[in-house]
Amino acid sequence: MDPLRPPASAALIEALALLRPEKRASGRERTNPQGAGKAVAVRDQLREIVATVDPDNPTSYETARSRMLKCILASQWGEGHEADPLYGEVLAAMERDFRDNERLAELFRNAIQGLRESR
Repeated sequence: MDPLRPPASAALIEALALLRPEKRASGRERTNPQGAGKAVAVRDQLREIVATVDPDNPTSYETARSRMLKCILASQWGEGHEADPLYGEVLAAMERDFRDNERLAELFRNAIQGLRESR
């Protein structure tokens, strides 16, 4: 891996981390005023996607994962992102990473579960 070029999954991991509510020492959630509106909008879109997941159907997880990756890339890259020549390559690399790496697959399953529970 090139140390100057993070893996394609790095953006997704960062985005998933932003979706996790921060906790204060008191246990109460802390708001993040910088980008909070964007994170809430992305979280709402991801919740809609997660609502369609059938926990007993692995194909359902794969479909949701693909839709979630596209949603997160759109939030990270902004409008017109699909026209970027790298978009298809990054999306394919991310899907491959999350399909082939069990640790990343588990992260994704946990994110789906967390979004389902936060409704």
